[in-house]
Amino acid sequence: MIFLFLLINLLLYGILVAIAFLKRGFYKKNAKLYKASFFYTKLIFKSKISLVNRPKLAILKFKKSQKYAWFNVANPDMTSSFNAFEINILSENHTQRDCILILKNEDNANNAVEFLSSNFPLKLEMFNPDFSKGTP
Repeated sequence: MIFLFLLINLLLYGILVAIAFLKRGFYKKNAKLYKASFFYTKLIFKSKISLVNRPKLAILKFKKSQKYAWFNVANPDMTSSFNAFEINILSENHTQRDCILILKNEDNANNAVEFLSSNFPLKLEMFNPDFSKGTP
């Protein structure tokens, strides 16, 4: 009985460690685009990204911060700031946008956009919404 309990705990711990090492990215299959999670090179799960009425791409840069909860005794407000690069698919006049992936490295964001623009009919543009035309 104790052996079974230890085995279940070990399995649960292994799953939690595997989730911690998942990598997010894009997956192309049969001309369809998916947002996928990988464990090393193995595809774990994927979700389809609809490109209907979304012909454009944009990379938006945001300043974000992360709190370090384990330093709360010595310095309760210890945070680390970093840039986040959000890859969005946009409508024709940029009034509608859907975030499809957030990355911390600008080179990785540029590589992802290069993959998307070379494999799908998407064009990289500067985000500049034009509300005078109305939404389609």
